[in-house]
Amino acid sequence: MPGLWRNPDCPRNDNQLFAAGLRTYATAIGEIDHRGAFPTEMDRHELALHSQAFAIEPLVMIAELARRQGLEIFDLEEHKRHLSDAIGFLSRAIADPRLVKKYTPEEQQIDPDLRPGSNLLGWAEFWNAYSPDPAWQDLLQKPLYDRVLGGSATLYAAPVSEKPQPVSADESLR
Repeated sequence: MPGLWRNPDCPRNDNQLFAAGLRTYATAIGEIDHRGAFPTEMDRHELALHSQAFAIEPLVMIAELARRQGLEIFDLEEHKRHLSDAIGFLSRAIADPRLVKKYTPEEQQIDPDLRPGSNLLGWAEFWNAYSPDPAWQDLLQKPLYDRVLGGSATLYAAPVSEKPQPVSADESLR
């Protein structure tokens, strides 16, 4: 998945690459189990929650990129599963890590990556912009910066209220 974001063909309107991203998204959604977990990620022992969040990140971004191209896939259903199932499982499991005990006996590391202002949860800004969810409000109290997403996820996901007016560098420094 990381290669999708770094591929030099992205800026060239590569429809095959875009289609590959959509297929990857659909395949991943089909892998979500009846509880909302990605079983492969739950095999990551004490890092199962971290891995669930890491697996969700490119899916939210693929859906967001598709939405910006006029294609709505956030609610795509595969095998009666949706992206919201995986995100819901993650929010419930962060609140109650015992939910992961059904998959792995290890104590989950709820490290800084799964706390407010987390680098790993930058995608939650895009999800919240698409589907406001009270379960994520505490995690979104601090701005989220994600180097993988290219910087301030809070800024990138913010709605644009009006078309920005061009300003010269000289004017912006005054």
